[in-house]
Amino acid sequence: MPKRVDFHHQYDTPADAAGHVKAALIGHSLTLIVAGGKPLLGGSQSILFCEFDGPRGRKVAVKVIAG
Repeated sequence: MPKRVDFHHQYDTPADAAGHVKAALIGHSLTLIVAGGKPLLGGSQSILFCEFDGPRGRKVAVKVIAG
């Protein structure tokens, strides 16, 4: 994703636009099944947190819904 600086941005610096586009393409949420207290993932799967505009402090929210 090219880092252009000619975007109009209301809150952040124009260089943040590339990070915002990357986040929109990748997505910002995940739904998964937890069994036995562990995420139910395939042998080659993992959970990855991507930071496109950092480093900076972030918060992760987890909601558990019993089924």
